[in-house]
Amino acid sequence: MPVSSNLIGIGFMLASLSIYATLNMAVKLLAVEHTATQLVFFRQALALPVIAVALALGAGWAALRT
Repeated sequence: MPVSSNLIGIGFMLASLSIYATLNMAVKLLAVEHTATQLVFFRQALALPVIAVALALGAGWAALRT
C-alpha cells in the first residue's frame, strides 16, 4: 500500500520541528561559553555540507534558480 503524501508531509514537519528544537537547545547551551558570531559561523558551516548533499541528490543548482 503506497504511503499518502499527507503522511510524508507530516513526517517531514515532525522531523523539521525536532531538528529546530535540537538546534535551539544547542545554541542556548553553547551561548554560555561562545559569542553569537561564533555560533552563527559554525551553524552555517555545518549546514553547508548538508545543503550541498541535498542539491547533489536533488535537482542540482537549478533548484536555487529564482
